[in-house]
Amino acid sequence: QVAQVDAARCTGCGRCISACELRLFAFETHQWKKRSVMHDTHLCNAWGDCAAMCPVGAVTLVDKTASDAGAD
Repeated sequence: QVAQVDAARCTGCGRCISACELRLFAFETHQWKKRSVMHDTHLCNAWGDCAAMCPVGAVTLVDKTASDAGAD
């Protein structure tokens, strides 16, 4: 499993960024709104701290095949 961010739900609070020990999350700005995005998903260890810290449920753990299907 890997963590995945739902950009539509993300409020840009940054809790997932601080929760990830591997520092795989970062802020990006889209249409004047700050959102969290995940980089290097292949490094994710799926501990789930990022998902547990998200107050709006924007970060979830998904199967790696599901995250690969949504990759750019």
